[in-house]
Amino acid sequence: ELWIHWLEFLAEQPFNTLTLWNGHPFAYFVPFEQYSEAQDGMEPGLVERNRQMLHWLVEEGRQRNIQFIFEFYNIHTSVYFQEAHDLPDEISVPTDPLREYTSYAVERFVSEFPEVGLHITPGEALDINWTDRWVNDVLYPAIERGGIQAPVLVRSWGLDLPHARKIAEVHPETWFERKFNVEMIADTRADPENREWADLSGRHVVNIHMAANLEPFRWSPPEYIRRCVLGALETGAGGLHLYPRKAWRWPDGSEPGDPRLQWDRDRMWFEAWARYAWRADRDPVVEKAWWLDRLEQEYGDRSAAELLLESKETGADVLPLIQRLVWVGDSNHSIVTSGILLSQLEKAGGIPFMDPPDLGQRIPAYLETVRMGGNPVGPTPVELLERALDQADRTAALADQAALRAQRRIVDIQAWARDAEAVRLTARFYLERMKAAELRARAERLDAPVAHDAFLKELEASLETYRELAALTDPHYDSISDVPMWHPVQMEKVPFHWKDIVPLFEKEVALYREMIVENPVEASVEPIHEGLVGLLFSDSGLNRPRERDVVGNLDFVWSADQSERGKHWSAEWRGF
Repeated sequence: ELWIHWLEFLAEQPFNTLTLWNGHPFAYFVPFEQYSEAQDGMEPGLVERNRQMLHWLVEEGRQRNIQFIFEFYNIHTSVYFQEAHDLPDEISVPTDPLREYTSYAVERFVSEFPEVGLHITPGEALDINWTDRWVNDVLYPAIERGGIQAPVLVRSWGLDLPHARKIAEVHPETWFERKFNVEMIADTRADPENREWADLSGRHVVNIHMAANLEPFRWSPPEYIRRCVLGALETGAGGLHLYPRKAWRWPDGSEPGDPRLQWDRDRMWFEAWARYAWRADRDPVVEKAWWLDRLEQEYGDRSAAELLLESKETGADVLPLIQRLVWVGDSNHSIVTSGILLSQLEKAGGIPFMDPPDLGQRIPAYLETVRMGGNPVGPTPVELLERALDQADRTAALADQAALRAQRRIVDIQAWARDAEAVRLTARFYLERMKAAELRARAERLDAPVAHDAFLKELEASLETYRELAALTDPHYDSISDVPMWHPVQMEKVPFHWKDIVPLFEKEVALYREMIVENPVEASVEPIHEGLVGLLFSDSGLNRPRERDVVGNLDFVWSADQSERGKHWSAEWRGF
């Protein structure tokens, strides 16, 4: 019943493809006459039940014009084959036995399910220098022997253009897939390198992958999404591959008080991407009227619909703007609403693969200009974040008004308003941090127009804002994300919540407070290293420094096998 519910929803939009994400699916769906060790650990009847289930799914999909595609990684095997042959979890170099096993497994699957497409991830374990040969010499021959009747896609993940070209030269019918803005939505423009990938075969799929910078809040501004699709088309996309909002816990969400399935909670996310993937060059005026009718139907009041749609579009660029200004990491391990340390913000270079059109200088150059007493080129990072906060303020106010006027789905529209408030606090947090960074830079000028501790007030304000964010989200969300956090520090706890990060920012403020004294000492005459560094010594007496060890955070824990490293190490603050 759940599958039918999901397939019916996809057909309504309409979506025409559903990708199932796997490590190595083949041994789990078809019986193997050879390589019995690949299935020996499975419970009796499991493979046959899976086989029947997939045949049923394929037929249900066919009735709704939905094709199934299986994604898989390389080189992976079934866990039972791995155990039988004492293989590591990730295999980077092919061997003849692995070539033979993989070839057999793929051919066996394709011959049973020729109507199921294949979505090849050449990496992430496989060494990049093997990728084109593995695809051309092992995977494609097995696929063709199996008699596939469906598309074959190759992901750019774990691949580069020179090796991808070798695949396209041999198999020009291949579709290639690449991410829109890595694993974020940082702009309505697609990463320009998509154009080069689109040119490989003329068959290109753009992937909206995770959109981690938007997590975990509701986000579905239709006009902004339409412009994203136009941006993808400009770089040659001929297909859209859309991730759900919470891939790691599909089909559930991260709000314990909201038991709805993701396609109910984030219905407009799916609807808007599907609508504009089919046709993006629509009249914005007509589209606005279409969405207003849609929202009025949902919430039972025209004015509520108007206010909510205006709120969505007004706040559409707040989290993308922060992402492209700061560029918190480049994968789904880094999320804007997790925050950032002041020292990280001061070095944040911004979106790496395109020029921010609305920024005069990137953050490091801007702070250096301020530090030298020059005139920054505008708009400045502070001005940009002031704009983001203004947008977020208006978004939250509009959402509150919409919630007051709704006649139906009251709890849902109140959640929209609460998410808008959380985004507003996030924008305020970054603005306060940016102002603190600017004040630190001003205090470092020779004619220092501000006190050396002036930045502390803004830094403390950002901490208080983050506390508000943690308190607001605590009763409603059980986590920010389900993958390990890399920023502002690496955290092993998964999933993690804003309240888990608050102590980190409290510690940061406490450390800065300790550094501030009434009469600061004169500048050191020793060599200057910017930031925190450790000195590794060659003797236990700490007399002969061996090398610098640049450090990314303020917590130092050495495991048992690194005990000598910790014993001969000291931390010193050098620089400003």
